[in-house]
Amino acid sequence: STLPATTQLLDINIKPDGLAIVDFNENLIKDLPATAKSEELAVYSIVNTLTQFPTVQKVEFRIEGKKVDTLLGHVKIEDNLTRNTSLIK
Repeated sequence: STLPATTQLLDINIKPDGLAIVDFNENLIKDLPATAKSEELAVYSIVNTLTQFPTVQKVEFRIEGKKVDTLLGHVKIEDNLTRNTSLIK
């Protein structure tokens, strides 16, 4: 699994413009292994899963209702993210 087992999705809101706002509990950060690869896989497993649906083109991350710049300091998520097919095998 690319996400810690303790991670909970608190809310998801899909806007008419194709933006999906996803809000997770702090365990997504707290329990994620502190490596760049773990962070990249966690972020893009979420983004790539959501953007496979035609109503979602980009994803905004929130932790406990607050917008964050990064989960662990390796992947910048302050801007809305789009699909990254280079990670899909």
